[in-house]
Amino acid sequence: STASGGAFYYNSGSLLLTDNVFLNNTATANGGGFFHNTGDLTSSQNIFTNNKSTSNSGGAFYHGSGILTVSLDTFTNNFSGASGAGFYHNTGNLSITKSRFERDSANVHGGGFYHNSGEITITENSFVDNRANNSGAGFMSSNGKMLLSENTFTGNKAVSNGGAAIISAGELT
Repeated sequence: STASGGAFYYNSGSLLLTDNVFLNNTATANGGGFFHNTGDLTSSQNIFTNNKSTSNSGGAFYHGSGILTVSLDTFTNNFSGASGAGFYHNTGNLSITKSRFERDSANVHGGGFYHNSGEITITENSFVDNRANNSGAGFMSSNGKMLLSENTFTGNKAVSNGGAAIISAGELT
């Protein structure tokens, strides 16, 4: 395993990922599947399974800053030693559409994913049997305006708050 970016590390610039499989990758710090520091990231029709960041954030992937667009992706059995087992997005706008988060587990926040700050749109996704040892088993968003529409939350469990989701600050529509 590597410190950050189990499969690959991409420091800066726009990144488009389509029709890839990230399976059984590990990073000791951030981004079990991959690490993308800064720039816009589009992830579409990818499969992320059994990836882990053992001591930090972003089980499947870590995205530092920029616009993040996720569509038709599947996140299954990913693990984060901190927050965001599916993925961790630090800052910038985020859009997630028609994706599935299932049996992802975070030691702290955001079993499905963790979003730190920026506007967020979450539409037509499924969050099933995700876990967080603190808050937001489906997902956690710390700060920003959020649109939540036509999502399904089933069997998610957080030890503290927000079995399905937690929005700690911002505006929810």
